[in-house]
Amino acid sequence: MNADKWLEHRATKEQLDFFEEQGYLIIENAIDADLLGRVNEAADRVWAREREKFGASKDVLLNKFRTII
Repeated sequence: MNADKWLEHRATKEQLDFFEEQGYLIIENAIDADLLGRVNEAADRVWAREREKFGASKDVLLNKFRTII
């Protein structure tokens, strides 16, 4: 594998500027649908466990490790 292959996927200057200004960046189709489904299922399991642990309602936003998926 080419060691520089990752360079094809690095953020553009515009993306970095947007992230610096807005604090977030949306990357369309960054992961395939199957993986996204598995990530969402895992996040749902974590959130269910956290809600039970802390007695939070379902309408409270999950903010774990400052990442929202």
